[in-house]
Amino acid sequence: MSGTVTACANQVPASCHATRCNKDGCRVGLQGAPRERIIIDMDCEALPIPSNQKRCDYLFVGEESNTTWVAPIELKSGGLKANEVLEQLKEGISIADMLLPQRTSFQFVPVLAHRKGIHRNELKKLRSGKIQLREQRKGITLIRCGDPLTKALAEQNRRAARFLTLLVTLYEKLLPTAPQVVAHTDGGLAALIIARQAFNLTVAEPTVERLRAGIIGAYL
Repeated sequence: MSGTVTACANQVPASCHATRCNKDGCRVGLQGAPRERIIIDMDCEALPIPSNQKRCDYLFVGEESNTTWVAPIELKSGGLKANEVLEQLKEGISIADMLLPQRTSFQFVPVLAHRKGIHRNELKKLRSGKIQLREQRKGITLIRCGDPLTKALAEQNRRAARFLTLLVTLYEKLLPTAPQVVAHTDGGLAALIIARQAFNLTVAEPTVERLRAGIIGAYL
């Protein structure tokens, strides 16, 4: 094992290490997933979690090509309630936060694998819900029971690519060439904050708080 995976594995009792993601008639395949990995069975009694506390089914931490993946995984073979799924994933994240070394760079992908169709009201709640791990706040990636985990990881890569495309578009359309820029509109401010992070620009910010529920939030 390497780096982050080793650090996490050393903190988890060996009895809680899993070799597959399979519970209650729902399975997530591991073909193609990073080989340097630890899969934690979150129902393991040896974990420091109260027995009555909700949690997701598994926590996956894997490393490949200088990328660390952190994926809390919930499996549902029957009907589901969005609020319950969100709570289970959020509670599982508390364990991930405890295990991950500080200042670790990672890709965060909350995953729900389901077998049956999801009622549109519940689907709407799932798609609007966000799960936060440290500075990353992500939506849930939905896959089907039997799908490989790599399907969820690939979807995260596609989202990142779309975000980068937006960033470049905003940068090209809304930013002058000067390194010192002042924003006067919410849209311009969003572009400036994105560009500042990506291109190390110096930006004068008249109203940062108004950005929090704006353009950036829809893409993170």
